[in-house]
Amino acid sequence: MTKKATKTGKELERRVADAYREMGACNVEHDVELVGNQIDIYVELETPGRLRHRIAVEAKDWASPVGIAIVNGFADIVDLLRRERLIDEGIIVSASGFSRQARNAARTYGIRLLEPTDLDVMVVEAKAAPAPTPSALSADDFANQLSPPLQIQDTSVETDFPTEEFSPFIAGPPITHPRYFWGRERELKRLFNLWKRSPLQNAAVIGPRRSGKTSLLLYMKNITTTPSRQLRPVQRADWLPKPERYRWIFVDFQDPRLGTREGLLRYLLTCLNLPIPHSCDLERCMDVVSRGLRNPTVVLLDEIGVALERHPELDDAFWEGLRALATTSQVGGNLAFVLSAHEPPDQLARHSGLGSPFFNIFGYTATLGPLTESEARELIDSSPILFPSADVKWILAQSGCWPLLLQILCRERLIALEEGEIGDAWREDALDQMAPFRHLLEVSR
Repeated sequence: MTKKATKTGKELERRVADAYREMGACNVEHDVELVGNQIDIYVELETPGRLRHRIAVEAKDWASPVGIAIVNGFADIVDLLRRERLIDEGIIVSASGFSRQARNAARTYGIRLLEPTDLDVMVVEAKAAPAPTPSALSADDFANQLSPPLQIQDTSVETDFPTEEFSPFIAGPPITHPRYFWGRERELKRLFNLWKRSPLQNAAVIGPRRSGKTSLLLYMKNITTTPSRQLRPVQRADWLPKPERYRWIFVDFQDPRLGTREGLLRYLLTCLNLPIPHSCDLERCMDVVSRGLRNPTVVLLDEIGVALERHPELDDAFWEGLRALATTSQVGGNLAFVLSAHEPPDQLARHSGLGSPFFNIFGYTATLGPLTESEARELIDSSPILFPSADVKWILAQSGCWPLLLQILCRERLIALEEGEIGDAWREDALDQMAPFRHLLEVSR
């Protein structure tokens, strides 16, 4: 993906590819081009459910540790490829390890960092312990499989949050910690008001690709129970009465394991701490939820378009079952759904050939556009190094106040300041990094 720093780079790539073949990968390819980006090694692993887990691997056979710039650039590409549904995970393998800043950034972005010795251990473990069959997985095993390094993970915020381990500007992956989420005040007020009283109401979050829909869902999930010491000094968290009573379930349909009826239903019941029936079909699971759901619960359905386009098991009958569950008096108005999509849910369902009334229960739609200028300035002013006023004006103008573009431009400016660079050369680099997402500027507010 980037030019090798030594003449032995191909040797490391071959070692990585051979390791994955020994682990049982069903497909390993070198120098694959995806959406114009060269991937050093492309790997496909078969999950216990016979689904494909696709990995993009960047190999760095350098004499010195890989730094944060490589991680930042790779994270942008990995996130783009995830959004295009071409990969599920990104990994960097370095012959000489990684800098502390690179490891912190990778943790933020959800990029796995490996060294050759890690691969050796993985090969030994793969040979010694064959993967269990789906029928052998317990509920706890299933929940554990949805944690890193795979894409779907626990999206709650840890109690002891080390702020120094997060990058001040995050471009590419969704914002997972509320401290680093900016703006959307108007949308948040209206959304949280839907869940202050019974019955809970359903909502749709609509916006163009890369407009921040996933970050908004994660913010709503985490903000009300995040300790105040982990938030910004004036950041609001009192959105709901007795927030500890609420349950939040984040569903990312980009994870193929949530693309089957049984996989999704097991995941939902696990998150609700409800018993999982031996035969985990829709009817039995609806009975379990109807009897056991007592707390206000909001299910956040991210990337609903993927579910409609790629997961045929989630058909009209399935969505009608969810609708019945959300509207039944047996759950006492304690269940609401929020979906995110790039177009209204009824249009999305119609384009996918579905006619389920589930997509007609979303009585409120939050449409995401750019941030207000005051919100954008707050984001810019959060930089640990103050930006010159001329740069602030330039960033506002070039970004159109879209959150992702603001994050990219601010990140590049901060790197230039931290590295002691003089002049405006950083602006050209920043515009290059922003180029794949310029479609946002063409969207009217």
